[in-house]
Amino acid sequence: MSTGAKSGKLPSSRGLTLLETLIALVLVGLLASLAVPTLGRALLVARQQRLASAAGQIFTAVRRYQADHGRPPAPGSLQPDGFNLRTLAPLADRGYLAGTDGILAQLKDGRVTAYDTSGPEGTGGFWLLLIDADSPELQILAASTDNFPLSPGHWLEGIYLLRGDRLEKLRGAPPLTGSEKDRADASGRGVPRG
Repeated sequence: MSTGAKSGKLPSSRGLTLLETLIALVLVGLLASLAVPTLGRALLVARQQRLASAAGQIFTAVRRYQADHGRPPAPGSLQPDGFNLRTLAPLADRGYLAGTDGILAQLKDGRVTAYDTSGPEGTGGFWLLLIDADSPELQILAASTDNFPLSPGHWLEGIYLLRGDRLEKLRGAPPLTGSEKDRADASGRGVPRG
């Protein structure tokens, strides 16, 4: 027997107490604190994969150029066929590399950070360093050389994540296609160790 029904009043619904509201907020905050670092790591891994893919595309283009010309592009855009850090010439303008705008948009200052070759006319290989535009701590090295400053005398071949002064290999060098390998062999100069 409800007195509210006899008096014509509806029974009042009970709201949340302050304690219940605080507990709910703490639980939501706890769940968010668990999700945010996971999301941050996932975003960093995605950036790393995207930058490594860009490095792989440039690496493959340099190797194709090297197979055709017997050497990678010379360092410095002022030299004939010199590598331009901002435009990726001669790779881009000679058809070795497509989609350069998308690649350059990912990079700090819209450019390859560093590029070098070693040996006479680059016969000792090449390396290039890419730094992510959004996460400058994310640095990717593409190398086919034994003359990278952090590991002179040790042959590097592939795509590496640079962490401080350590290198972590992400993947090996993509193989040359049959026609690229044939051109490298026919030139007599080939592609060093790859």
